[in-house]
Amino acid sequence: MANRKIVHVITNRASYGRVRNILKEINNTDGLELIIVKAGAAVDLEIDFETDYLLHCLVNDDSHVAMVKTASLMANECSTLFSIIKPDVVLIHGDRYEQLGVAMAASYLNIKIAHTEGGETSGCIDDKVRNAITALADIHLPVTEKAFMKLHFMNGRNIFKVGSPAIDLCREAVKSDLRHYDDESYILVLHHPNTTDKEKIEPMIRVLDRMPVKKIWINSNIDAGSKEMARLFHKTDWEFRKNLSPKEYYVLLNNCEVAVGNSSSFIKEGAYLGVPVVLVGSRQQSREMQENVMLASDESEQEIENAISLQIQHERYSASHAYGDGTSSQKIVTILQEVSL
Repeated sequence: MANRKIVHVITNRASYGRVRNILKEINNTDGLELIIVKAGAAVDLEIDFETDYLLHCLVNDDSHVAMVKTASLMANECSTLFSIIKPDVVLIHGDRYEQLGVAMAASYLNIKIAHTEGGETSGCIDDKVRNAITALADIHLPVTEKAFMKLHFMNGRNIFKVGSPAIDLCREAVKSDLRHYDDESYILVLHHPNTTDKEKIEPMIRVLDRMPVKKIWINSNIDAGSKEMARLFHKTDWEFRKNLSPKEYYVLLNNCEVAVGNSSSFIKEGAYLGVPVVLVGSRQQSREMQENVMLASDESEQEIENAISLQIQHERYSASHAYGDGTSSQKIVTILQEVSL
């Protein structure tokens, strides 16, 4: 019996970190053949696997039009590639706009789509992208019971609650000892553009600048507005980190005093690690959250400052398994092996 071909298209740093352990499990499983494609912003990304194909389809411009054109080019390039290699399943993670092009190409070529982290709600354009991929997908791999029930009522079949594969890497990193970044306390900052409703980041920057604690900020994703945001951050004297490996990122997250910004990793991996979090703005306002998260308006310096101060004073939170227990990748690979196509 021929191996079942599983293709994954890596399009950015953060998404790769979240699927890394799934890819590792696929690669080590008899009966499955892993095909890795690096595309768009991930063409030069260092990964732990041999790359089978490269797709150059990133429109590198700080605009909404560039996002649309990148997604369109992704669909165009993937349609050609998929028609040649004829995979059995395309594995898609999350809600990135680039992955919408991947999903469209697979669907029209009658290739099955397995989609992780569907059924969630965040509060911006990502919801529409995520729901569109869900509508095109054939195998659904949600994180929480709430997401599972939402997909069950929408689709009714091939839905498996597996948790977040990002927690697997968190668990692995913890077991290998997430050592302290250094002896100095610091605030970790990761803030992505809100492409639905443009947010103000100047109030957050002013608040953080006033705080006598070291700040480390991580480069955002490449959504429209990212370059303008980066220019503002570069005016600060904060330490800047770019292109971190997944483990390096979790070391920084695990050992910070508080994580500030709007990354979904603060919600999921932050809850698993018990990290105090302040979510600024509306980009993630509708997500399922745990007790480690406080919300603050992007327009109110007082609100942001109060939330950060309270979280710095708070002890570490208890670790939460609300988004998985570190075994999601094994569950997903078993499903990819056994599910009827």
